[in-house]
Amino acid sequence: MCASGLEEVLSITYGSSTVQHVLSGKAYARVLHVHFLVHGALTYILVQILQHGCCCDDNVLCSVDLDSCLSAGDVAEVSAAVDRSLTAHICVTDSTVVACASLATTNMLLSDLKQTLCSQSCTARLWLLYMHYIDTVKQFIASERTSDWLLHLSALHDMLDCLRQLVLVIMPKQCVCIFNKCILCRILIHGFMSNS
Repeated sequence: MCASGLEEVLSITYGSSTVQHVLSGKAYARVLHVHFLVHGALTYILVQILQHGCCCDDNVLCSVDLDSCLSAGDVAEVSAAVDRSLTAHICVTDSTVVACASLATTNMLLSDLKQTLCSQSCTARLWLLYMHYIDTVKQFIASERTSDWLLHLSALHDMLDCLRQLVLVIMPKQCVCIFNKCILCRILIHGFMSNS
């Protein structure tokens, strides 16, 4: 993420030495907190685009032609579902919170918006890939906290893709052996998930 603007964004909230530690991965808890904040800000921008068709900020103007936008009713229903999930004691196996039709609509519109942005801009593709990696980390943490084995395997599956891409860039000579191990792990994970 060098020269992507992440360092400048983080320097607004944190000091320069903290930003260096965060970007190098030394302060683990703070690193997660910072990346979750950036992910939340990017998600907020995407939702603003879905609501209004554009995102107008002090320094940013993003306009995307969308087939459909979020209605006020969808926004209110998703907001109520989020509030219920934050205030009520919910069992991890209870899926009624995510059974909201507006949440499915919002998710579908977000996926369409992400595909549109990826096709329009390389920078948008980079930031959306960053968001995908943070989603994978969140999924892994949730699977660890809830002891959900299938969620854990799904997060590992996504991590293997990231690891494979990283290995190809950093260690091209050793990548054949590691890539073969990744393929074996993927086959094992896919086999386990299809049998469950």
